[in-house]
Amino acid sequence: MREDIKKEMHCVSCDISCLISPEKTVRSQYCGNILFSVWPETNIYFKNGVVGSFLLKYQNYLSNGFVFVDFSLPNIRCFMGSAWIDFLASTKMHIVIVADKKMAPLANYWLQNRQEIRGVIYSIDGDEVIDYKIKKLFKGDFTNRKVGEKLNRQEYSLLTHIIEGKSLKEIIEIEKVKPREIYVRKLRLEKKIGCRTKFILSQIIGSSAMHLGQ
Repeated sequence: MREDIKKEMHCVSCDISCLISPEKTVRSQYCGNILFSVWPETNIYFKNGVVGSFLLKYQNYLSNGFVFVDFSLPNIRCFMGSAWIDFLASTKMHIVIVADKKMAPLANYWLQNRQEIRGVIYSIDGDEVIDYKIKKLFKGDFTNRKVGEKLNRQEYSLLTHIIEGKSLKEIIEIEKVKPREIYVRKLRLEKKIGCRTKFILSQIIGSSAMHLGQ
């Protein structure tokens, strides 16, 4: 598992907030509530929004434990590689991605490639769409219809190299392709996500600095 993946998870179905991972607390094993969590747990506003908008409003529809993933740009390092899905799947909870606009193409990449993901809530989803999706998800169904662009494997691979800090020259050597091909992939990637890769790196640096200061 990547070192930057947060391994700790708590249930947010009540105020006690029992530990789910890496090891369940004794209390959570005998709790009558269905497990409900958010991951990563770094954004308190995301947690409060998910609890208020989804758990409290639709808890009567819950048929299984759920983890809602904060699929936002500052967390992008967590989602490069499949370790995050393996980790969340190990909790036996259903995985739902909540994706911001720039992260939707990456969310769609994982939605297509990993069946553990039950669905994606997109930033463009209106209240009626979200209401439909949450009710369907909580009843145990999938809502896995993709909306918008999706990264292909070449674009995903390039994004992974860039986030790992590799230069374009290094990426060209690793991928063993002509420089022009890498630049074409980069332009295609940036068009899909709606921003320059430099902006993504600045978001990662800013997020890391904020967490170090806490």
